[in-house]
Amino acid sequence: MDIRRDYFLLWLMLVYLTIIVVSLGAHFALFVSRRCYMPRRRRKEKRWMNFFKENGRDAILSEHQIRMLRNDIELAAWSDALFQYKEEGGDYRLFVKRNAEQLSRLGILIEREVIRAYYAYIITRINEDGKIQSKELKALMKVYLQDGHSVYLRENALKAIYSFREPAGIVQAWLMLSKRGLYHDSKLLGNDLTDFPGDIRLLTALLMSRYSDLEENFKIALINTLRQHKIVTFNKRLELELYKKSVSIDIKCCVIRLLGVDAGNYVQVLTEMLAIYMNREDWEPAAVAAIALKSAPSQQGRQYLFEALTSRYWHVRKNVALTLAHYGVTEEEKNSVMNGSDRYAADALSWALSQ
Repeated sequence: MDIRRDYFLLWLMLVYLTIIVVSLGAHFALFVSRRCYMPRRRRKEKRWMNFFKENGRDAILSEHQIRMLRNDIELAAWSDALFQYKEEGGDYRLFVKRNAEQLSRLGILIEREVIRAYYAYIITRINEDGKIQSKELKALMKVYLQDGHSVYLRENALKAIYSFREPAGIVQAWLMLSKRGLYHDSKLLGNDLTDFPGDIRLLTALLMSRYSDLEENFKIALINTLRQHKIVTFNKRLELELYKKSVSIDIKCCVIRLLGVDAGNYVQVLTEMLAIYMNREDWEPAAVAAIALKSAPSQQGRQYLFEALTSRYWHVRKNVALTLAHYGVTEEEKNSVMNGSDRYAADALSWALSQ
């Protein structure tokens, strides 16, 4: 037994030593690679900076340079030099215009998706003011969007398409993604659309004209953008979504929030949603409607809110109570709830009034 225990302890010690040696080796290799990488990248960046300074607006990428730029370190050094050239007042737009075909060819030659995503980021950054209009680069970003398998690549390609500030092109991009059935996070879509620096009203109008062709997450992003920009032009049309069984709860909640922007004209609809969903398992529309009613005090709204205070669901009661507290509750109304048989309703109202 003692011999076996000694062998086991020896084996355990060897395992620990192996782990320590491998860990130290990995740290040393990482240290060496970093020491080698940064000087190499700086040398490449300096070479590209000289290229821009010596050739200026007449700089044209050769076939050899295009092939060099397929390398990630080379591409990073080139982009850093290009950004520096831009910051120093160089005519980078003319460089992009004269090299549109070369830059498009480079984008096609890059094979790894992560590098393609970085290249799309470069295009977005050099076109922050939207003044670069290149049909070659627009076409390239559509290829990235269509062929990309990673969300990271599609997101960066979509951002690059936004940077051209062409509403029709953005609509085509959305339809392309919807047609492919590719999931793209509605929050990412909504953030990009909300931050669009071009004509947002024209863009949302064009997207609404193709609303039925969009997948659900795109619809959610579009409705949320309408709310963020307080665009109520399409409220009457979207109101109909609330009464369709085929429409998801997520979309209905987004529509209710949008109607809340103009709640005074939609008290009837909002109170209906509150009454319909207050005790259903899919209670979310009622909770959202309760908050949407906050900006439009009315006797009709108060009546429905007091009824919904008895909802089986805590989130509905909480939001209803907060809206009632915002309206202001009379002593008689308060006593009616506090002395009633529903302790959950009394607790919710008491909590809201104490906030």
